[in-house]
Amino acid sequence: MATANDQLAAAVKAAAEANAKVEELKKQSRDADLETVKSLIKTHGFGPTDLRGVLKAKRKRSSTKTTTAAKKTTGTPRKSTAAKKK
Repeated sequence: MATANDQLAAAVKAAAEANAKVEELKKQSRDADLETVKSLIKTHGFGPTDLRGVLKAKRKRSSTKTTTAAKKTTGTPRKSTAAKKK
């Protein structure tokens, strides 16, 4: 009879093998799906405007804008000029 540790080790090994198989199948189906998408784009003449809502568009932001960077502080903090109530 197998101990609980042996059963656990076997289950972990089976899970790792299943995960590896799932990843391999994903890669295979991805390649086939990509070919399908490419052929559909060519057939129907889809352009970036047609696919705007589906594709993630990565745009470069202009670096000329100034950002609100943290201000440099002098050595001492500013003191409040308002009178304190007692």
